[in-house]
Amino acid sequence: MTDNQYHHSLNRLYQTWVQSGYQGNITIFEPSRQLDSRKSGFVIKPDGRFLERKNAGWCGTPPITYKDYQGHWIKLSDSLLEITVGYWGGTTSYQMKIVSLSSQELKILYYY
Repeated sequence: MTDNQYHHSLNRLYQTWVQSGYQGNITIFEPSRQLDSRKSGFVIKPDGRFLERKNAGWCGTPPITYKDYQGHWIKLSDSLLEITVGYWGGTTSYQMKIVSLSSQELKILYYY
């Protein structure tokens, strides 16, 4: 992948993503105009800001209530991001590995 192709591909990442499913331990997201009130998702901004919609509390049993948490991201490599973001219990950090990225789908692995 050339530098120009990489930057074009990375620009696709800067948008709103809503979780659409799983493939083994890979989490799949699809692009959306806005976050879905009934699903997990996140917004990645080019300036390092990160907004994540996830469980509002410790319990993961439906019905789940979602809440938005502010955070930020930094690029560790071409396919690895470090995320620091709030959650119901404070602040957490994890890594997000980009397995594949297209205009229709984002596949990631989470490393906690």
